Amino acid sequence: MSTDLSPHPLDVRLHQCLCAARNGDDRAFEEYLRLIERPLEGYILSLVGNDRHALAEEIRQETLLRVIKKRMKWDPELDPSGRGYAWWIAHNLACDALKKNRREFTPCDEAVLNHLPDWADSPEDVAIKNDEGERLRDCIEQLPERARALALCRLNGDTFAQIAPRLGLSQSTAYRLWLSVQKSLQKELYEC
Repeated sequence: MSTDLSPHPLDVRLHQCLCAARNGDDRAFEEYLRLIERPLEGYILSLVGNDRHALAEEIRQETLLRVIKKRMKWDPELDPSGRGYAWWIAHNLACDALKKNRREFTPCDEAVLNHLPDWADSPEDVAIKNDEGERLRDCIEQLPERARALALCRLNGDTFAQIAPRLGLSQSTAYRLWLSVQKSLQKELYEC
């Protein structure tokens, strides 16, 4: 039983279009954009959900804009069909949009809030949490400068992809440094 490892005809055509576009053929690049438009839209909808067409359309447009801006940097060796780069952009934009939507606050109706049980922390619980927060802040202040910057970024919710360039590190180095910082903070907090 032999397996056909030849590229999909669409990938072959995309490769041809991008090669022509790199040589100045704008029509070939327009064809490339038309060819990836529908599959890209389907991919984005699979990421954000079929009920979020407006969000998917926004991501699709931003993805295509970025592909247009970076078209001359396409490397046929790394991404023969040119789909990898577009899908990678779409994936990252969809993840960012979903994270942002998760953080958005939707106010509740006052009547609904009045019927909810009171789960607020007692003054004693608030005092304990404030004390723990103070201890954590003190421990973070004792860290070396780079470790302190990393800890503050992570506590603000930044990803390693966002933090690494700011600190002049690779993502894997930032991650390893974070593991070390976590151990150090846990040890300091446990001893206190």
